[in-house]
Amino acid sequence: MSSNLEVHVSDALIRHLERRAARLVLLVETATQASAERSVRDGGAQLVERILEMVEELQDLRAAGDSDLPELVEGFHRRLYIAQKKVDSWNIPDSVRRILEQRTGDGGAKPNRRRRAKAA
Repeated sequence: MSSNLEVHVSDALIRHLERRAARLVLLVETATQASAERSVRDGGAQLVERILEMVEELQDLRAAGDSDLPELVEGFHRRLYIAQKKVDSWNIPDSVRRILEQRTGDGGAKPNRRRRAKAA
């Protein structure tokens, strides 16, 4: 059953989701830890904890070859997307975003894809 499962959920997909989660965790930590409001710091810590729990659950089910892994991956992807949209709506100072870019090397940005000029 493990070989059939690998067709549906590749190691590359798992690593991609783990990297996205790590970047989101870093952004949330960076943005919320310096807040003067305790509720913001606590909310950020709770979000980070939940994301890390989801990553751990994903890794455990992958290691166990659980048949529910494809559904979990889909749900995890959806939750990451929602969390990222929520964090993107925050008013995060540019200085904090620059710190993230320095720590990750890319800030989670998508690669710059340019069209190649056609030869005449």
